[in-house]
Amino acid sequence: MEKSKVFKLKSKFFIYRVISYFSFLLIPIWATKLEGAGMALQMPTTLLYIFFMVGQWFLLGKEIDYRLKIYFHVNSSIDRVIYRILLGKLTMLLYFGLLGLLAPSVLKYFFWGTWLLLGLFYSWPTRGKIIRESLVSNFTEFRFLSYLEKTVVVLCILLFLISIPKFPGLVNVEALKLVLDPHEKMAQLFWNFMHITYFPFYKYPLIYKTAWNLHFYCIGLIILVLTFYSLSRYFFFRRVSILGIFALLSSWSYPKLLALNLHWAITSTFLVTWIWAILWATQSRTYRCGFFLGLLSFWGTLINPSYFFLMPIQIFLLYFIFFRNQTTWFKVQVLKYMSIGAGLSLMAFISRLESFLWIEGIGIQDIFSQVMNAIKGKAFFLLSLFGIILISLKLYVEIFKKNYAFIQDWRIDVVKLKEFSICIFIVTSFSFFFDSLLFYGFSVLWLVCLLSLVPVEWIFQSLARLHSKRNLIYGIYILVCLLDSHIEGRLKILMGILR
Repeated sequence: MEKSKVFKLKSKFFIYRVISYFSFLLIPIWATKLEGAGMALQMPTTLLYIFFMVGQWFLLGKEIDYRLKIYFHVNSSIDRVIYRILLGKLTMLLYFGLLGLLAPSVLKYFFWGTWLLLGLFYSWPTRGKIIRESLVSNFTEFRFLSYLEKTVVVLCILLFLISIPKFPGLVNVEALKLVLDPHEKMAQLFWNFMHITYFPFYKYPLIYKTAWNLHFYCIGLIILVLTFYSLSRYFFFRRVSILGIFALLSSWSYPKLLALNLHWAITSTFLVTWIWAILWATQSRTYRCGFFLGLLSFWGTLINPSYFFLMPIQIFLLYFIFFRNQTTWFKVQVLKYMSIGAGLSLMAFISRLESFLWIEGIGIQDIFSQVMNAIKGKAFFLLSLFGIILISLKLYVEIFKKNYAFIQDWRIDVVKLKEFSICIFIVTSFSFFFDSLLFYGFSVLWLVCLLSLVPVEWIFQSLARLHSKRNLIYGIYILVCLLDSHIEGRLKILMGILR
């Protein structure tokens, strides 16, 4: 291609990206004009700013991939999206931690200067591939959705938006911290990250409070939904995984948990990310996956010191079990790349050692009670009991080489199923002896939902040749989930917020 044409394409891309980027960057200025306009205008504006930040984390994670030459295999295109969002977020968290040491008078220049430089850097295409890419190209998973699947995706988005809980009415930052972190588990670095991320709203207490609350809801549960979907895709077809998201969001337990403890949106959703990361690492076929795993352990330690002990467990599982067929050199390289995050995790744990002194294991009765509460909140989750039976039979048949046709014909990745089962067993055992807060809230809800999808997948595979009947059954499941979603209750809560 001629240089003039290349320059023209780059210039066109640059102008389009600069206009869109700085339009979103001006949102804080627009939002501050709405200080007394009410939640009906404050919330949508703040949500736009949060989604803009998520986009910047994704672009930063993508750039880190390119600079460090991290290439990996994925099971789903959403795996790559989650990975880059989290990688960018954790990198920005470390950077903002350094900025937190600056005086407020100097901080504002570094804050705006950072986004100015990043905007110019992201806007100019340094390689031709960037021009050809678009936002939609990162979601190839959803390119060929059927009508029913598109309907469910739209319903999921609507349910997510109308399920925003009633936020604490506190404006004082220290009081809000106590509400969002009642056990005082979260490290100061996390709060510094929150403060600097929403620094433009700092002098406007109402908007600042709204931004923090929406961050907990949106960021925590977007990660939950995406990781839950990606985890499901290791075992189920796309349409069943989408149905799983719908079942999760339409459960009445979903808004009830948020109303009870908003911080659960971030703290109790870590385990699904941790298990997904292990399955992603074994799928990635690269030792550089250790870099992300280390940073993820650091993030877990920041939000709950008990999660620090999942790091040595993770190392043991990868080195001796999940990577046992890899060479010693490969496994050592994984540990080498994990060392940065491991060191940060250790420092974060030592600095918050007093928070770990509060230890209380969970009993079988408590686990049973939480599982039953999840099932009561959604009739669809009764299928989880059959899911446990089917998974147990599948593992029994594979381990002992038994001949049961109705189980052997069920196509599922047994290797991933074993990895998943081992992770769940370890997390549950860890909860018994160390910290009951490892198995609670959304940690129970997503697991029950995932198990409920097992018999649905088994039925769909049994009716593989009967396309019309599968669509009918799929439609019935959608209707069942929709009927007990308590939409009127969610709308009532939302309308009360927007008044």
